[in-house]
Amino acid sequence: MAEKTAIRLLMCLALPAFSARGEDRNVASLHQFNLLTQTMGKTRLMWHNRVRFFDGISDFYQFRTGPIVYYDWNERLQLLAGYYLLEQRSNGAFQTIQRPWAGAQYRIWKRDKASVDWRNLLERHAYSGPGDFTRFRSRAVVNLQPKAGWQPYASAEGLALQGHVVGRYAAGVNYATRQGHVIGFGYEFRQTVGGPGSHFLATLLQFQIKGPRRREKPGEAEAPQ
Repeated sequence: MAEKTAIRLLMCLALPAFSARGEDRNVASLHQFNLLTQTMGKTRLMWHNRVRFFDGISDFYQFRTGPIVYYDWNERLQLLAGYYLLEQRSNGAFQTIQRPWAGAQYRIWKRDKASVDWRNLLERHAYSGPGDFTRFRSRAVVNLQPKAGWQPYASAEGLALQGHVVGRYAAGVNYATRQGHVIGFGYEFRQTVGGPGSHFLATLLQFQIKGPRRREKPGEAEAPQ
């Protein structure tokens, strides 16, 4: 019964992404490469890197890099904070963006092979030119783990910025190896303020470079998009 409930929730969260409007035709891609340090205590450290392409996955748009710290307050509550340094194309030129952020993720429901997490983050986007803004984001994600290492997921997220609220909807699957490395592939639909939405193909390659070697649950250390 619990697994069926989680599957229904997963489908409900993923549905808006796959039923996007016809005019939302821009296809883009996100590619993550992360290095994770797993400590013996409650803290994890990650160095996050991501490349983003747009216009039919034909043009480079953005590169970002930066550290992330995770702290497991208890079995349900995780605190996380990070800093991204971005280089982004804008009107044919590149601009630098700094993005410090912090927040928490709480496991609101859990069974042996399924869980539901709720994450809230506050971010500051500081540009090398004008346009700075603060953004709040709140996400619900359903994780399934039918077999060791495998984790299908679906999420829905609301982002509040500059007097507007937009949505992001994602679905995909991650796989954790016995050495703690994670491989992932997914799809995401993003709404934008004052424009059409975008369809994203997303890939993840994450290596555990230090710490106890064991099969990890893929969702235990995740870089917010």
